[in-house]
Amino acid sequence: MTAFGEFGMEAADIAEAAVTGSAAEMEGVGATAEVANDITEAAWGVGEAGVGNEHVTRLPIPIGHGHQLVINPEGWKKLLHHPAAVDAITKRAEAIASAANGLAVGRGKDRPLYSVKVQNRTDTTRARALIKPANMAAVRDNQMNQTLLKAADSFPSDPKPDME
Repeated sequence: MTAFGEFGMEAADIAEAAVTGSAAEMEGVGATAEVANDITEAAWGVGEAGVGNEHVTRLPIPIGHGHQLVINPEGWKKLLHHPAAVDAITKRAEAIASAANGLAVGRGKDRPLYSVKVQNRTDTTRARALIKPANMAAVRDNQMNQTLLKAADSFPSDPKPDME
């Protein structure tokens, strides 16, 4: 019996759709819109709508010796959506996903797979990438082995430059 035995196959279908797709796909396999959104938010966090903490401060930032830095939000946004920035984000995310796929424990038809989704919408402050399980085998693999954490740890952030 599966972990969804008490709920029947419908719950397993909803969980599979939650991992691999959107709220609309979950509704297609029997979840109500409210349940689908709750599952999506619980799994991946609240979606962005260009509000909340999606802003760049206009306040002066003291940088020492009486100098202040004032960021132009529109210029900052253009920089973070520049094709070179998106390319760097995509390459790093694909490298992490590739490492996760290499670390995944499983074979054959039920082999865990991890995928990359790059978001570069103009209504957000910056481009970003999401590396997530592409199937239920990957969800189980990540839960038992922390595969995504290990893969991300193998590609740390760029080192800070020496400022001497």
